Amino acid sequence: MGKVRVRRSLVGNGVFATSRIAKGQSIGIVKGRYVADTIPGYQYYLYFGETGALDPYPPFKYLNHSCSPNARLVFYSEQRKGIEQGHLELEAIRDIVAGEEICNDYGWEDPAPLINCSCGSSNCRNWVATRKKAATIEATGQRRRHRIHTDFAQILSKNGIQRIQAYSTKPGQTLRRSKRNVSLIPDVVEPRVTNTLLKNLRKHVLPLLRTHKVAIPKSTIHELEENYSEQLPKSLDLLSKSISVAGSPVGRAAKAAGIYDLMMSESIHSIAELVSGFRLDPSGHLQIQCYKPGAHVGPHTDHLPELEWTKNGYIDLHFAITSPTVDHQWLIYEEGGLLRKIENVAHHSAIGVYHLPFWHQVTPLVSRARGSRHAERWLLVVNFEIVGVR
Repeated sequence: MGKVRVRRSLVGNGVFATSRIAKGQSIGIVKGRYVADTIPGYQYYLYFGETGALDPYPPFKYLNHSCSPNARLVFYSEQRKGIEQGHLELEAIRDIVAGEEICNDYGWEDPAPLINCSCGSSNCRNWVATRKKAATIEATGQRRRHRIHTDFAQILSKNGIQRIQAYSTKPGQTLRRSKRNVSLIPDVVEPRVTNTLLKNLRKHVLPLLRTHKVAIPKSTIHELEENYSEQLPKSLDLLSKSISVAGSPVGRAAKAAGIYDLMMSESIHSIAELVSGFRLDPSGHLQIQCYKPGAHVGPHTDHLPELEWTKNGYIDLHFAITSPTVDHQWLIYEEGGLLRKIENVAHHSAIGVYHLPFWHQVTPLVSRARGSRHAERWLLVVNFEIVGVR
């Protein structure tokens, strides 16, 4: 592909520079198939007035939008044997460094359907539309009719987008390259969306969760016959439920809460691949957990050697939502064979990506005031099988 290659981005595939590209330099000619009758909902068309559209061939089929683009599409026309012909070219409008994603500002005047922008730039208009059209969408309240989206990338905050996109330009930060097991990214979702999801979870999902309580057996102490030979099985106390099929009662409740489609969206898979540095099977498994005051999980590894797809390691993505009445909850995990790393996981919203198995524990949740109503931390967990490296 010369100057570019297709790689995983926050919103699926994207086009990335393989070397430095100077301002004004041609990045490549956009080739494709002319389409007179377009298919509604197909996302790769480049439209030319009322005459039809171009369905681009890779790599530029995957050219994503940004409100602060580093490239632009330019149409060059010429006369050949009395017939006007031309070609579409992608040009750099500023210097582009190696590894940077290349983006164009599509700036649609009349977008249908409305698409939230997930570019994360300081100039983000919130919508893939012209600045004037985006302002009209905000002013007329059309935004309010799109409260919960089915694509996780569309609910990310600017901070979340920037933090996650950094993994595509700095692959040394990924779990695989850095040899780490944990990556936590706080404040990833817009607060208004987080509050809506929190209310929906309480209304639709909480009544269907089961209490899972496993105490430490007394035999671990009283039946010990050899000094320092204790073994601690996993203990826990929390509410949880696995969702095997979307049509189950808890699956339907998760859909009603706006959770199921978000957590099963392509962008969740993209985020897990970006942060972990592994290629992952997109068919993840979803589990919902709820920590109330005192809820916790004791030291454990989450090693599942009896399952073929997990016995050699797997990736968990956690989307956490915490109510404002929670003071703290700590994740303690191993470093160098010792349980000595500790992080507060009680952020209003956060994404955690974990390369399992490894030793870790979650301490009891503590509320800001005794008896605080609705003090809880929700954990939406998707398990992914590792199928290769990126």
